[in-house]
Amino acid sequence: MEPTSVKNDFLLNLLDLQQDGKYAISAPSNWINPPLLEVTTDVDDIVFKLGNTILRGENNGTAQWFFFIGSPGNGKSAAIGKLCRVLNSGKGCQLFDEGGSSINSLNSKSIPYAIDVHEGSNRFASAKIVQDASVVRNPFARNVDPSKDLLNTLEEAWRKGISLVVCTNRGVIEKAHRDNHTKPEINRQP
Repeated sequence: MEPTSVKNDFLLNLLDLQQDGKYAISAPSNWINPPLLEVTTDVDDIVFKLGNTILRGENNGTAQWFFFIGSPGNGKSAAIGKLCRVLNSGKGCQLFDEGGSSINSLNSKSIPYAIDVHEGSNRFASAKIVQDASVVRNPFARNVDPSKDLLNTLEEAWRKGISLVVCTNRGVIEKAHRDNHTKPEINRQP
């Protein structure tokens, strides 16, 4: 007797997800709309708290910095997607790439280095989100170094007094620390 097959539309849609980011669960083009599959985890509680903590309009006088650190595939980008949905729908924030384009207008292949979070209709960002600090802002520049881009982002956030959420792997943070810890002109600064 031959087994009967059952067509599972959900599984077929899930198998259509591609590694290039098109239709991927955590692609920036999907951050405003819920993904095809969303599994609730303990990280969701952290994301909801971040949605309150990083915003200045929530009676927060001090900018907050948070780092999601982990290996590829452990959910950092999915958490950032959830955070963007919380900020956009739940908090009424506007989200822009560093060029000033709304993430609503990004195509599925556009992956911005950082996203600026504007509360309501504020002209200036009160937070910045770096989805993957292990990549570089400009891959075609000379002497690219993810740790230098991360340090530049940290300096910008410090100078502007804005909150920051960064996803990265441990190696980028270790290299940034190692490259700058021995420099007196840097290691004596706040």
